[in-house]
Amino acid sequence: MSSVQNELDRLLLKVEKPARYIGGELHSVVRTASADTVRFAFCFPDLYEIGMSYMGLNILYHLLNRTDHTYCERCFTPARDMSAAMKQAGVPLFTLETKTPLREMDFVGFTLQYELCYTNILAMLDLAGIPALSKDRGEDDPIVICGGPCVYNAEPVADLMDVILVGDGEELLPEICRIWSGYKGSGRSKDEFLKEIAALFAEAGAYHVPVTVIGRGSNLLVLDGGIRGLVISVSRNMQKITRSGNKLTVQAGAMLRTAAAEAAEAGLSGLEFASGIPGTVGGGITMNAGAND
Repeated sequence: MSSVQNELDRLLLKVEKPARYIGGELHSVVRTASADTVRFAFCFPDLYEIGMSYMGLNILYHLLNRTDHTYCERCFTPARDMSAAMKQAGVPLFTLETKTPLREMDFVGFTLQYELCYTNILAMLDLAGIPALSKDRGEDDPIVICGGPCVYNAEPVADLMDVILVGDGEELLPEICRIWSGYKGSGRSKDEFLKEIAALFAEAGAYHVPVTVIGRGSNLLVLDGGIRGLVISVSRNMQKITRSGNKLTVQAGAMLRTAAAEAAEAGLSGLEFASGIPGTVGGGITMNAGAND
């Protein structure tokens, strides 16, 4: 905390509205986290004044901080002057409460309230020194997670996120943090963790929670009320294509154009029509992508 704080003290003299970056507001939570505490950075990808007016942030912030396993802190998109000053001084993006660099957190969570904030996600990850793409992040990088109304069409941010939550964060987020608390310091991998939280799908069935599986397409429409129950996107981890002789086995999350290219390379015909369709195989079947008579 001290190295960031020392640099921050100098930077605040050079920028407008320095109160955006100091924290310490009434009811903010500042505590010393133990080695086994789950560290969660709640990131609103816009200016402090906009993010703090969002009631959902305050609800989830205090909900997570009431648990005995998670310490939730806040982070907002710095204004242009602060962002430039931080880059020039080599100061990484940090949390308001303890001035901890985001790359040292366990989770970096974004709420997606409107599409215009998407580029701010990239800016925040860059300023934090965290690889933008999920595939480029390793075991030492935070788990990047998102939720909010925009994730009902998650495709624009799918490659950036490790976990996408569709539904009420009040129910899902504390449980995911609780599960990670069992992994922290255990030597088990992120992949194992992701598989375990995916097992929540099985629990949903046991409790008769409605489940909707969506593919990857450009024309997914959702009613204003959202989708009731658990929503699972297959476009992230079900992309494997295997070839055996003249047989092609394609998982539901594979892109149609990739499947068409693999088929052509194997000398198989019938998928040529799919080469220009921006969707997954699963989306083509259940979401009518590229349907024709």
